[in-house]
Amino acid sequence: MSASPHAGRDTFVPPSDRVGRRPSLRSRAVRQLGVLTSLLLTVSAAGCAGAPGGAASALSAGHRDRGTLRVGMDLRVPPLESRDAAGTAQGMEVELAAELSRRLGVKLTLVDIPFSDLLDSLTTNKVDLVLSGMTDTRARRLGRDKPGGAIRGPVDFVDYFQAGTGIVVAADNPHEVHEAADLCGLRIVVRQGTIHEDFAHRTADNCRTAHRPEPTIRTVASEEDSMKEIADGRTDATVSDYPVAVHLAATFRGGKAVRTAVANLRPEPYGMAVRAADKDLSAALYQAVDEVIDGGVYMTLLDHWGLQDGAMVNADINSGS
Repeated sequence: MSASPHAGRDTFVPPSDRVGRRPSLRSRAVRQLGVLTSLLLTVSAAGCAGAPGGAASALSAGHRDRGTLRVGMDLRVPPLESRDAAGTAQGMEVELAAELSRRLGVKLTLVDIPFSDLLDSLTTNKVDLVLSGMTDTRARRLGRDKPGGAIRGPVDFVDYFQAGTGIVVAADNPHEVHEAADLCGLRIVVRQGTIHEDFAHRTADNCRTAHRPEPTIRTVASEEDSMKEIADGRTDATVSDYPVAVHLAATFRGGKAVRTAVANLRPEPYGMAVRAADKDLSAALYQAVDEVIDGGVYMTLLDHWGLQDGAMVNADINSGS
């Protein structure tokens, strides 16, 4: 994905919280520094005190003393995270970061990094965690999701949301796509570095097994690029996270150029990725997410961004398949 020219700092003051507890419900390397363009945008609550005995108490002394956690985020994925016309970060996960800042008692600095580079940024200590619509998968936890079989350091995921896969096509759905099998023989684009590359290739395998023509598959830098490809007739379909697919289908070129043909296949959890060795940070984030959920702010955020269908009852760890 292309890097952004925008950089700035904003402070968010989230609403107050009420701490409670509910039963569990299981429900997604930076390029060389000369190439990386990062948005250093600090999200924090006034005072950043953190509730005594709450999530802040689980942070290590090192994290507390630094007072800031660096958060890797790809700010090109509305409604999860993007920029408005003024370059200000917005989206459900941007607001969630502000809520986590309140509970943890530290500032969160958002570092804008292309999605395909986020986990390398984490495991090479360029950021402290990743919060960017990333599906929690076993391959990612083991560091075995890189192309070509390369292995990165292991990570843990603190899961906070769940989302399935959506298939987007032209508005008139000329190829009558109603399920994944209908992609056989079509042209597909997917965003680089996402689990949807695997989905597309598994679909191709299934087409071949069924003695049907395989789809042609290409990768692009962003979800918006995928929409442009469909609307301009250069491809037939894209596969995306369902919340992103629905949002872009409703907003891209006035909501008249593309449509969601298949909705919310096989929901899986989104997780915040943390280096596996940083157990205290995972524990603190887990508790902070629970506090946001139980305080009622979580559903307010999801409702505001039209994402309530992906709500979890409380946080989970490494619950993805």
